[in-house]
Amino acid sequence: MSRIIYLNGPSSSGKTTLAKALQETFSEPYLHLGLDKIIGFMPKKINNWEGGAAPLGFSWEQAIDPTGSPTYHIHAGPFAMRINRTLKDIALLLASQGYNLIIDDVAFGAIEVEEWKQVLKHYNVLYVGVLTHLDILEQRERTRGN
Repeated sequence: MSRIIYLNGPSSSGKTTLAKALQETFSEPYLHLGLDKIIGFMPKKINNWEGGAAPLGFSWEQAIDPTGSPTYHIHAGPFAMRINRTLKDIALLLASQGYNLIIDDVAFGAIEVEEWKQVLKHYNVLYVGVLTHLDILEQRERTRGN
């Protein structure tokens, strides 16, 4: 039976770094899946990471939080929503073929985590929340520049 680790946390929290470290640590091979990888399958013109509209794909919408600080909300158009569902299908297919998986996700609430739980309900999954202090997240996001 496949072994599955589901990592969930905000952008720049260290999920990808953790996933890569786990891949190198475990004696058995683990495949690393995540939305960032599947976004790489998409034509760049569909998404807009600079701010502004991307009717089909993913885009960032700037907003102001209750404290007056700038924040961003991700918008997912119909193609983006479809590709996000496809990621779950890919994970399920790989698990059904006996591959060990590390899933790197940014779920925006309990409903999205529950969707993963439903998809993977026939597998033993370790669900891990990856947390990082806000000041570190903000610094990492500035450093990334994306």
